[in-house]
Amino acid sequence: MLMFGFANQPHYKIDLETEAFFSIPKLAKFLNISKADIQKLISLNELPFFDLGGTVIIAKSDIEDYLNLHRAYQDQEKVIKSRVDNMVNLNEKLEKGDIEDFA
Repeated sequence: MLMFGFANQPHYKIDLETEAFFSIPKLAKFLNISKADIQKLISLNELPFFDLGGTVIIAKSDIEDYLNLHRAYQDQEKVIKSRVDNMVNLNEKLEKGDIEDFA
């Protein structure tokens, strides 16, 4: 078990038997972004990392946490309007006989 922490943060435990790690180049390739983008996230303290004597690795669980935190969702109002429009169009086609009632 590897533990690390900062003076103002609780210790963080990582199970080395189950945790996967990425180097900066492998993470950049996996996420399809540049190595510079990964390094910028690290330098801004947005992405936790381990510095093992100059070799930087990032835990997969930290990447998942970061991505989930920055997930962008569609505008729900637009999604609902689109679904209603699709239902209205389908109903109009049913009424015109353009498609058969499949109920």
